[in-house]
This record gives sequence, structure tokens and C-alpha cells, in this order.
Amino acid sequence: MLAQAIVTLAVVVSLAVGAAAQPDFREHLVLDPALFLELDLALEGVDFAREVDRQLKENVVEAGGSPEQYGAPAPDPSLFAAGITLNQQYLPLVAEGRITVCPWMKSIAGATVTFADGRAEEFDGIVLGTGFDLCLPFLSDNIRDVVDLDAVHLDADRYTFHPDLPGLAFMGMWDQSGGYFVPLELQARWIAYTWGGTIAATTETDQRLSINAYRSQRGTSQKTRMNLVALTLARAAGVEPQLDNWPHLRRALLFGPLAPSCFRLEGPDALPDAPVRFERDAAAFGAITSNELTERERNYWSLVETASSGPPTQHRAARKG
Repeated sequence: MLAQAIVTLAVVVSLAVGAAAQPDFREHLVLDPALFLELDLALEGVDFAREVDRQLKENVVEAGGSPEQYGAPAPDPSLFAAGITLNQQYLPLVAEGRITVCPWMKSIAGATVTFADGRAEEFDGIVLGTGFDLCLPFLSDNIRDVVDLDAVHLDADRYTFHPDLPGLAFMGMWDQSGGYFVPLELQARWIAYTWGGTIAATTETDQRLSINAYRSQRGTSQKTRMNLVALTLARAAGVEPQLDNWPHLRRALLFGPLAPSCFRLEGPDALPDAPVRFERDAAAFGAITSNELTERERNYWSLVETASSGPPTQHRAARKG
């Protein structure tokens, strides 16, 4: 999970800055936190996973370079296989020789670690970023049964509601790449707007369809992406900005930072100064100061237009509904 990778690298960096060179056991592509984009790729007409892999890797490498450029081993060609993490000091410290990157461990005997390449060294301590299991012991057995809770799954409509549990909502119960603050705010707004009567509650039929779709993915990777969760929850809360309503912010909305201000442009609790705030955020965090698409951005958008002009798909039909 991304969170463990972030914490583990933070520990490694802190130790390295303190002059204690430490090994890291898997080479990730290191992601700049400002990189997550709001382009909602409806690419049913192409290999979606492969296209996301290609585009995200292209963005990551452009923003921070690839590990081998800093003297670290080259990662797997697939970003999904290599994994990503966030740290702005790790690769520079590798380049300075203050962090040594090693292959995975083969065995541990006392203080001696033997690596997959046969090399053995002694270490004072080992920090394992092994992740965590989903654990909600405060839930009753009945509720746990209804949501079919286990270490990685919780059945809920878009991670939030269950039709058999009125008056109960969950927050933050998903695994994603990227920061949680923007999606959590959107999820909180959806809950508040639903319970407060600002927007209509999702019908039981639609909730069960959503849960069934989630259950069909059990046993596969549960990791999603920050932008997909944010847009899903923004649509649920009725606050997704519509491109046609903001032509002067089109590029910023498609390729700029996923800032809270863009979800205050319209819908409940829209703010009159949101356009100015988002334009400022896009310039500060996304370096977007004009509405002119770059060549790469035009190529990305053409893929979406091509997919959107094709025959209707179940995904697009559901979104229109």
C-alpha cells in the first residue's frame, strides 16, 4: 500500500540525513505529490489498464526522473508492477550515496542479512513497511456480516453507504494512490448532503448495483487512484465541475491539480471566489498559467474523445443514468 511505502521512505530518509546509510529493498518510481491529475479517462475503447500505466509512468518520470538516473536499480517497466511512492528527498540521497539500494532479502540470521544477489551484511535494525489489515472491532457482528467485512473488503456503495444499514456511513475505507484529504472532504459532503436532504439519497436499487460491482472485484487488487475516487464522490455529492461551464478553466480542470477549490465551482456550497482560487491553485501547484493544451495533453484528450464517440458502454450508460 502507498501509505506504508511513504512512511518507510520517510524513515530511510531520516536515517540517511542522520548519516546512517540504510538499504531500501525495492525500487519504486518516486512520485511528486503534486502530480495527480483530474483527467477522467473513459477509455473503454482501448486497453484501460495499459493506457493508465503508460500515462502515469510518463508523468512520474517527467516530474521526478527514473531511479536509474540517480544510481539506483531500474524499476520494472510497468509502473503498476514497480509500485510508486512519495518522497522528495529519497532519490537525491541515493545519488549522494547516503542511501544504498539493495535487492530483496533472501535470509536473516541474527544481525546478518543475506540478499538475493548473495551479498551479506550486518545491520543494527530492520524496518518492514508491511501494511495493515482493515480492522473495525467496534462494529457489531450483525453489521460486520452485512458489509461482509474482512481484512481488505467492506461492502458499501462507493465506500460509503449500505441499504441495509440506514443511518450509518463509512469514511476513508478504501486503498488508493495519492492523498486522502480531497476525497475525504468530498465523501463527508456527500454524507452530509444526503442526510441533510440537500440531495436525494441514492436509491436502494442503485446502491445494490454498486455493491454488487464492488463484490465482483473481490480477490483482485483493491487499490484505486485518488482522482478516480475524488470524481466518483464529487458526482455522488453533485459537485463535479462541468467543463462546458468553465471554458477558461478547461485545461486546469483536465490536467491541473486535484484541489478542493475545483469542487466549489458549482453544486451545493459553491463559493463565488472558487474560480479565482482554483486558477491560483492550478498555477501554483500544476504550473498551469494558460488554457492552451500541450501536445501530450491533446493526445490524451483525443483518446477520451475517441472513446466517448464510440458505441455506448455499460460504464457510460451508468454514468448518464
